[in-house]
Amino acid sequence: MRSLNARAADRPVQDARAARAAQNPGKQPRTMPRRVKRRRIGSWVALGLVLAVILTTGYGIRQGWHAQAFAALGRGVDDVYRATGLTVAEVTLSGRSHAGSRALRRALGVQIGDPILGLDLDELQDRLEGIGWIATAEVQRHLPDRLHVTITEREPFARWQRDGRTTLIDREGTIILADVGHRFRRLPRVIGPGANVRAAELLDLLEQSPRLARQVQSASLIRERRWDVTLDNGITVSLPEQDPAIAWQHLDEPRHRRHLLGTNVGLVDMRLPGRVIVRGKDASGAETLREQET
Repeated sequence: MRSLNARAADRPVQDARAARAAQNPGKQPRTMPRRVKRRRIGSWVALGLVLAVILTTGYGIRQGWHAQAFAALGRGVDDVYRATGLTVAEVTLSGRSHAGSRALRRALGVQIGDPILGLDLDELQDRLEGIGWIATAEVQRHLPDRLHVTITEREPFARWQRDGRTTLIDREGTIILADVGHRFRRLPRVIGPGANVRAAELLDLLEQSPRLARQVQSASLIRERRWDVTLDNGITVSLPEQDPAIAWQHLDEPRHRRHLLGTNVGLVDMRLPGRVIVRGKDASGAETLREQET
């Protein structure tokens, strides 16, 4: 038996342990739980990896292998994160209504299994905010393994036409989509350089006369100074640079609307203070020009 074959040199130690146990019969030897043992082992493994990375990097720098050394450092840190379980297992999103999920995934560029502590959250937010639909983005780490993205989207406001291309813009004139074609046709269309940043100003002005505003088909910004508004019956209204709201409300008055917006009218020029010039055609099709005071 093993107890009988113990070496003589071990017996004094065993006898001393037995004597201490006899003096404290109620005290049992403590054993370390397996879970604690595993944690300690994991910590020592992680520490060993970190030390190995530091030593490798230091050696590489002394040898002049700067690029390789820093690459090794990055790989080593990633290995540490993976060894401790700090990797992305789930990406959650809130606030999305219009933005495409494929564009979001491509901009985020995060894969399941990526080290979660190695992600640059500011860079991820900047990339997401580069998507036209997204006004603001916030990326949060929920350790140990979840990444949460919160976005605020821009609201479609109008269509902006320039150089033959129609884009979708928000109220501030920021481009949401670069080319919408015939999509969002329910939204008003503004035309010309600078019309995007002045669209809200114009549409607020037109809404002061809701009945007339519903007839607006498009509006062109002329030399970035004033507007030509085209109605759905084909009539173009040239608004003045100064006090365009007064001219628009004047046009909507019943006694003027019947004469100025008749069936044979093509242009209503309101650029001159105190007068309106109306161009149209008579019954024979010949062009006519008449002027009236306001």
